Amino acid sequence: IQLLGEAANRYLQTILEDDMILGFSWGQAMSVVAEKLSGTDAQNLMCIPLIGGPSGRLIGAYHVNTITFEASKNLNGKAVLIDSPAFPETEHLKEALMASEFNQELARLWQKLSVAVFGIGSPQMKESDRWRFFYDEDVLSGLGDQVAGDVLSRFYDQYGQHIASALDERLIGISIDDLKAVKYRIAVAESLEKAAAIKAALLGGYMNVLVTTQETAEAILMNE
Repeated sequence: IQLLGEAANRYLQTILEDDMILGFSWGQAMSVVAEKLSGTDAQNLMCIPLIGGPSGRLIGAYHVNTITFEASKNLNGKAVLIDSPAFPETEHLKEALMASEFNQELARLWQKLSVAVFGIGSPQMKESDRWRFFYDEDVLSGLGDQVAGDVLSRFYDQYGQHIASALDERLIGISIDDLKAVKYRIAVAESLEKAAAIKAALLGGYMNVLVTTQETAEAILMNE
């Protein structure tokens, strides 16, 4: 996974320009990406979270705020962090949180993103500590058998079609439409367990750049 972080940095160095806004998600892969980022000649870069924080006890290094701050530091930029959970307990609470001036500004920044960097979730990883420490049982129990994967906690089927659910109404994070409007949508993910989820995300158009391993890429192609 260290090599994925280095590869993501090499690609980012080819596209960074002055005044870009970069968004990041949470997780182990994102933590490595942020760690491997290096200085750039691009000026006035801003790094922001693409989603709220965890419901559970996610390891601090994998928290979206930690990743966003680390990325901004390594890129000599600035960071905007988020103090809201990804899944407030109720839709009413989400509306109250999003009404704050700070979160309204963050929502506006999501619409101005130049680069989005995120991982890909797979239902095959549902039992992992990272999943259980980010999502609470209420969220996990709502996942149906048709789910092939998720991008920024937006779930989709094997064809990449978004699966609408009550979770969408509670989620504090970038919308699918805003994500798909971003010029550079970079997914960083690997493992044979995630191959089907990655393929479905490609079909859905969630990313236009994929940083992965040769083994995972071959598994995706074999799944044609």
